[in-house]
Amino acid sequence: MKTISIVIPVYNENRYIDKFIVQLVKRLNKLRLEYELIISENGSRDDTLIKAKNLATRFKRIVVISNPKA
Repeated sequence: MKTISIVIPVYNENRYIDKFIVQLVKRLNKLRLEYELIISENGSRDDTLIKAKNLATRFKRIVVISNPKA
């Protein structure tokens, strides 16, 4: 079975990231797909990166990439 990669770019999504990602994981699991979710955080000024890392700890198929602004 092939694995799909879903990249989700986020920036200052502190208010929405938990609910959105949890709903997405539940829906993908129902489809019985082999997948990985890549959350690509881009220098957020809120707690988006912290929440993304917590989600990655909670769900093994989540990978977090942080690209802080230079």
